[in-house]
Amino acid sequence: MRSAVFAAAVTFAGIACANHVASVKAAPACPAGTFGIAGVCLTHDQAVAYCGKGARPEGGGCAPTACDHDAPTDLASGECIPRLSLRTIEGRRGAPDAEAGCTSDAGLVIEGESMACLPRPLLCGRGATWASGACRPDPVCPAGAIADATGACVTVVGGTGADRVLDVGAWIRLVLGPDGGDGTPAVCGPLRERPWRAGVAAHGSATIDVRVDLVFPDNAVSAAQAEVRARRHFDPHDMDSATPVAAARSMDPLWDALRAVGGTASAASASVEVRCPIEGGFDVPGGPPPRKESPSHVKTPSPP
Repeated sequence: MRSAVFAAAVTFAGIACANHVASVKAAPACPAGTFGIAGVCLTHDQAVAYCGKGARPEGGGCAPTACDHDAPTDLASGECIPRLSLRTIEGRRGAPDAEAGCTSDAGLVIEGESMACLPRPLLCGRGATWASGACRPDPVCPAGAIADATGACVTVVGGTGADRVLDVGAWIRLVLGPDGGDGTPAVCGPLRERPWRAGVAAHGSATIDVRVDLVFPDNAVSAAQAEVRARRHFDPHDMDSATPVAAARSMDPLWDALRAVGGTASAASASVEVRCPIEGGFDVPGGPPPRKESPSHVKTPSPP
């Protein structure tokens, strides 16, 4: 039986990891019209895909879409949902006279016909954190660097041109999270926004355990392949009772950003396991029950 707290699992092979430093000097800034995200300058379209529906690229990360009158955003389409449309959704779920709404300290999240009232800090999603009463995009860092939890830019790419080397361990720690610890908003943000994907209803909670196995054929970052396994567990002493949940698809933009870094990987392979605490939030008047997703065990295809 596996322990709920994962043992160290990050393994590296091939080239020795480059030492990263927390200060960035004379590093090139990303060109105008691009966004420095996950250690690489992404085009607008790439950054939009990274942030996902319901958010926009801003700074060095993402900002949730702001709708008039605090209307919710449909995470499936990215569009603001007026109150009349909410009543239509509830009518299809058998509550035509109900009016969905949340208390002032919570926000309504919707994906299709699934909805939840979540504490506002859980609404930030990927590329943003809750600070000073709002979701703040990740800080801007120059190319080849990623902001850590303190906001300091940490170098993850050393060298120039053909000699560029990605510090795989540093990239994993900053983008995915420390092995055996909590995942970053890049991993957990999309899951926290959608508690129904873990079958978590109002006033409930669960923990999603996410394992990532990365392979770099010939140590080429542009050829990176990722395999993701995610599952839910109820009893921290009995991992065998865990229920698989869908998470791998939400992480595809991370691998696209990783491949875009290019250069040589400091390791031929690496593995990490992180956890994402999920809260079901509060009751939604007239809201539908949570929707359970199919098991997640997805291997991303090799880039063409």
